[in-house]
Amino acid sequence: MSYGDNIETLVGERDAWVKDFGIDWGSSSYIYDELTQVERVELEKLDKKRLVWTNASTCDGEYFMPGMHEFDGEGGCGCWQSYGFYVAKKPWKKKDEYNYVTAVGYIPCPVCNADGEGEGEEDCEGPAELPETEYGIDIGDGCEEGRIQVYLD
Repeated sequence: MSYGDNIETLVGERDAWVKDFGIDWGSSSYIYDELTQVERVELEKLDKKRLVWTNASTCDGEYFMPGMHEFDGEGGCGCWQSYGFYVAKKPWKKKDEYNYVTAVGYIPCPVCNADGEGEGEEDCEGPAELPETEYGIDIGDGCEEGRIQVYLD
């Protein structure tokens, strides 16, 4: 997935990932900074079964990646930071076989910069309606310089 995709693509790929791996979006998530030792041990056991996915940012973006990764902002600029973990019902096969699913997309605003070529319009709020999904989606503060951030939460 690239940052040039549209909202429907971002949502569709995230929703397919949730369904393909049997992730219970509401009750199978753990916040990295709030993990108890008991939860950490349980996640480590599940990770050995290849059932854990990490929501983390790298210097390239924010992703849901296979495996349990504990990053503490080693990049100094917010890079390589873990935010949480999701437990799946179906295991992933190999960490490098899967494309990471983007958790945050930085895309052209479909209202004032649909072709992605311009800088948008001042005070553009972005799209009034977002794609339907049974899972979370947010566009944050709307459009900024012709682009929006789409958060799949």
